Amino acid sequence: MLKAEMDASYQQLAQQYRSTVEALDKVLEQDGKTREQIYEEWKPSATEALKKRLIITRLTEERKIEVSDD
Repeated sequence: MLKAEMDASYQQLAQQYRSTVEALDKVLEQDGKTREQIYEEWKPSATEALKKRLIITRLTEERKIEVSDD
């Protein structure tokens, strides 16, 4: 789950720069970094985001909260 969270963030970063993940990898490589290093830097915030999303999902299921069009 955590890797999927970071993969999605990485893809969003590439999209923000109107690029591909492969091109972003090359830019990082030029800066002397790898995707894995970036993921390690992102791990604490990605973990927190994932925890929050899981808590919200659990609460909405337990309390049977539904989203309406209103």
